[in-house]
Amino acid sequence: MGSEFNPEKTAVAEHVAEPEGTPAGEPSVEMASLNGPAGWTERRAARRFPLRLPVFVTVTEGGLKDHPTVTRDVSASGVFFEMENAIPVGTEIEFTLTLPPEITHSESIRVHCLGTVVRAEHGERAGVAALIDEFDLLA
Repeated sequence: MGSEFNPEKTAVAEHVAEPEGTPAGEPSVEMASLNGPAGWTERRAARRFPLRLPVFVTVTEGGLKDHPTVTRDVSASGVFFEMENAIPVGTEIEFTLTLPPEITHSESIRVHCLGTVVRAEHGERAGVAALIDEFDLLA
């Protein structure tokens, strides 16, 4: 398909994390841990940028297709966005985001990505962090 992206990716283990002492009503977090379910080790491979970009999300094995939302932050290796319902960790997703001229220094560029959900935050709105596994620049 497109470019492969693999920042030392290993098998992903699902980990539901609700740290002890978390006040009632605080969002719970479901994470993929490359170091096993015992830790909260930093796994970011690239710097994050707080960018609100339009993104359309499709769950590869599910009924969600081209769901519009907005990113909270983006990096070279992943993306974070909010939705009405969480997407479980380990789920393969497709998403297309648009990079505006302010970023590309030319025309807007649409980027179609295949990714894997690595963190899900459960709260009033669900937060979803996804690793970019592959991407293609669209015409």
